[in-house]
Amino acid sequence: VTGVQTCALPIYGREVISGEDHLLDLIGKVVSGQNGQLGHQIEHLTAVVQKGFPQVIKNMEKDVVLDSGALVGKIAPRVDMELGTNTWKSRRRI
Repeated sequence: VTGVQTCALPIYGREVISGEDHLLDLIGKVVSGQNGQLGHQIEHLTAVVQKGFPQVIKNMEKDVVLDSGALVGKIAPRVDMELGTNTWKSRRRI
């Protein structure tokens, strides 16, 4: 084999040479299709949230307790201290 290699990456399959407008049109169609799918997923997620949200609001009126029976907020100072210590250590790379 003689000649100069012009591409470092192997090309598999058929090559298509097309005008810029045609390629942009093809890309637009693909993106449009993907956006349509995303729209359906967002609609589904919205429906799930709307259906479950009243239950979430209802549960927010209850206390959140640990297995020990202590309110979750009771451990906040200790959690804050530990998070602060971890941040300090990570910044100092200890």
